[in-house]
Amino acid sequence: MKLKYFYCNNKIIIRFIFFFALISFIIGIVYYYNLSPDIKNNLINRIPDIKDNIINNRSNSIIIHLGILSTLLVLSILLFGGVISLFYYAYEFMSLGYLFALLYEYRKFKGILFSIIYSIINKGVFLLILSLFLLWTIKYIKNILNSLKRPKKDLIISYLIKSLIIISLICINDLLIYLFGNYILKIFLVLV
Repeated sequence: MKLKYFYCNNKIIIRFIFFFALISFIIGIVYYYNLSPDIKNNLINRIPDIKDNIINNRSNSIIIHLGILSTLLVLSILLFGGVISLFYYAYEFMSLGYLFALLYEYRKFKGILFSIIYSIINKGVFLLILSLFLLWTIKYIKNILNSLKRPKKDLIISYLIKSLIIISLICINDLLIYLFGNYILKIFLVLV
């Protein structure tokens, strides 16, 4: 028995995820521009610290991403993770919007260019994989809600396998960023 209120195909879910990301990105920009001038000046004065961090340290997000995705996976199996996944997804895109606005105010076009490069290297693949995780999470929850009387073991196992693939891909991505990300970013530091 399908509940017609929970019916939607992949195109609708993908559009929803895209527009949700876009709105979150815009909210991040708006949030930055609503900060007081003192806070903006303080952030802009700390940009040289970001340069030093890129030069001297490597980006290491493996443990953070593993913890967050594992938590989202467990909560999604319990059907709570869909909403929490959306909030985390919104947070990631709001922080990108915030970064774009900050670097635009600091260096205008060069700042936007650097923020695009930085975002592609440090967040691009992660956000694409996270979008896929969110798509599968929404579809999993929809399927669970549509099959209230059928056994859910196959749905849960399928979702677990897909989620483990996502977690593996994100770990590989984070490892590549750890090994090569800062070397690539050092080339583009002249923009900031």
